Amino acid sequence: MSQPRRLSIFFLMCIALCMTVPLHGQSQERMDKLVFEPVLMEKAPVITPVLSIGDMSGVGNLTSLALITPPDTSAYPDITPGSSAEVEEVIDNYRQGISVIENSEGPFAPSLTQELLSLGILYQDLGDHLQALESLKRADHISRVNNGLYHVDQFPIVERMIESYFALGEYAAANDNQRYLVFLNDKLSDTQSSATIPMLSRLGDSNMEKFDQTIVRGEVDEPIVHFEQMLPLSGVPDIEDPARRYAIRNLIQAKNTYFEAISSVLDNADYDNPRLLDLEYKFLETVFLLGYTVDMLREPHYYLTRARYESNTANRWKFLRRNEAGYLTGLETFNRILQYLENDPEATPLEHITVMLELGDWHLLFDYSDAATSIYREAFAQALASGLSAEEIQALFDPSLPLQLPLFTSKPNSREKFGIEPSVSLDYDGYIDVNFSINRIGTANHIDVTGSSAGTTLALEKRLELYLKNSPFRPAVSASDTIRKEMLQVRFYYVFLQ
Repeated sequence: MSQPRRLSIFFLMCIALCMTVPLHGQSQERMDKLVFEPVLMEKAPVITPVLSIGDMSGVGNLTSLALITPPDTSAYPDITPGSSAEVEEVIDNYRQGISVIENSEGPFAPSLTQELLSLGILYQDLGDHLQALESLKRADHISRVNNGLYHVDQFPIVERMIESYFALGEYAAANDNQRYLVFLNDKLSDTQSSATIPMLSRLGDSNMEKFDQTIVRGEVDEPIVHFEQMLPLSGVPDIEDPARRYAIRNLIQAKNTYFEAISSVLDNADYDNPRLLDLEYKFLETVFLLGYTVDMLREPHYYLTRARYESNTANRWKFLRRNEAGYLTGLETFNRILQYLENDPEATPLEHITVMLELGDWHLLFDYSDAATSIYREAFAQALASGLSAEEIQALFDPSLPLQLPLFTSKPNSREKFGIEPSVSLDYDGYIDVNFSINRIGTANHIDVTGSSAGTTLALEKRLELYLKNSPFRPAVSASDTIRKEMLQVRFYYVFLQ
């Protein structure tokens, strides 16, 4: 080869490398803040994309969500004015009121518990967590004096104490108090299940919020200084990033807390508890996510991909069967949900059929496609027998835009991942048009990008392909079998969140 030709090839390779590096950088730095919105091409509106994020008011705090889910304060007085000066004025009023109660009824008057709790919340509004803890600890002490060592009044007090401990960076104390709430529920569940369940549910939610904040949204606002003091996680490989291990720990705690709440309801035969179904689905989400702990530690967003596309058949089989216990736990959960519906005189056939489809989805997610098909067909037969209209059956079993699984946890690059409500409009940065098929077991294949808006990069197209292949779609179902969906034409609008 001549010297000029070698130089030309070398020059072209350098240009290609220079073009590739920014593309890779974009993939690494921005793709996790990307949202895809699928619309069938025949229904896609004509939109000129705006090349910047639009007004995100009403979306929620995308960059800094509360570390602890606040207690339900609907029963409390309105004690959250707008400005700091107003808060301080209300604090003075509360302190004067507390002094009046102490002078007239004594330092351990029962009414002081609520007053001190409200005062602690006000101090938290000002960001003064030391003063907040002082008020909350005193409220807890007075509650114990009047109600005994263990009482339902302690739940909102301890929840607020946890919030202040985390704000002050005292993570060991926060974790101790979280464990105390679980212990407190054990003590009270025999006699006060209906009162303890909301508190326990919120405790699980706070653990899930910390999991989402750390491992899903990648927001680590606090140094995990007490992480080394925690016991090692069984079955979780050592990695250098303690924040991700901290996130998995919170996921484990959420699972245990939701199960504790469910057990309390069932032990007390409180089957009409309005929170029961919600708790079951939250528990189901934690069971599913924990099955992918190893891959989630490596890749927090696309942890499902390896399970579905492991090239070595033996390794893939081993990977899918590793979480056999989680799969069986999920089946038990769905069996409980179906029993609730069967014993609920107000449950509709549509509710029962919907849960049957979700049970089929669970089989499919764990690669039991034959079992999934059998459940789907059974659900279809029930739909025909129940008298649902042809339109309702079509929407359930063969929607124009198929549902991508799982439905009980947020998918990567989705609105749900960032807490964006469906009613909130987004100014899209662009779109990608894709044709693809869905086979009889829900796998997307024959993916073909047919067009895109100006500025769309190869990295974006590859990310969309990964999005489509990461998890299965619910297959279309007929009276006799599942159906292959040929050449769906879908426009995926996309927007980068700031």
